[in-house]
Amino acid sequence: MIKRLGRLGRKSARLLMGATLLVVAAVVGMPTPASASATSEWGYLISRNSLPNQQMCLTAAAATDWSVWQNSCNWQANDTWHMKPIGGGYYNIINPWGKCLDAYASSHDNYGRITTWDCNGYINQQWKPYFSLNGFELKPRHAEYDNGGQGKCLDVYAYSHSGGAPVVQWDCLGGVNQLWTFSGWQ
Repeated sequence: MIKRLGRLGRKSARLLMGATLLVVAAVVGMPTPASASATSEWGYLISRNSLPNQQMCLTAAAATDWSVWQNSCNWQANDTWHMKPIGGGYYNIINPWGKCLDAYASSHDNYGRITTWDCNGYINQQWKPYFSLNGFELKPRHAEYDNGGQGKCLDVYAYSHSGGAPVVQWDCLGGVNQLWTFSGWQ
């Protein structure tokens, strides 16, 4: 194989070796850069507002039109979310019952209701993560530039640490109650 690579020329040989290593990494399961992967991931959306001894997850019921809330991560289906890339850095965030995370009625209000709804392709179901050192904000596409260009964020209402606390849409203010991590990306 080395002799064959010599015939290809240096640039072609490097490209072939790089592609081979990427394939090997994918087969073996070695991590690749996030930009190299556009695959869907399943995991838990964990609030950075959690207390050190108790992680809090974004939680939903199986039914459509139920609000979402934070609850102690119990690592069950109602805590599980599917981050499905849809292009441009946006994701549909889907629960195990096939319902999308939805900013209800495309509201632009603070305390706007966040629910699950049949996935329909509307922009109030498209979410973009904005990364920082401590996690990421999730902004609904329909309200991404509200609040003087800062947008609206998925927000644990009033910095609550309680199970059952509502998760709503609120002006992005940079608080830990608006920061999330996703276990499927770690």
